[in-house]
Amino acid sequence: MIIVPSRDLVIVRMGHMRGDTIGVKLLDKAVHGIADAVRVAPTTR
Repeated sequence: MIIVPSRDLVIVRMGHMRGDTIGVKLLDKAVHGIADAVRVAPTTR
C-alpha cells in the first residue's frame, strides 16, 4: 500500500506476488503518473 497524504491518495497493489525488478520499476512509474493526474489536496485547519 502506498499512501500519498499530499494528494489524499492511497494506492493498493492487488496481487500475491512481490514482482521482480521490472515490476517494481513499472509500479514506480505508474505511481508517479497517478500522482501527477490527481490534484494536490486542499489543506484544512
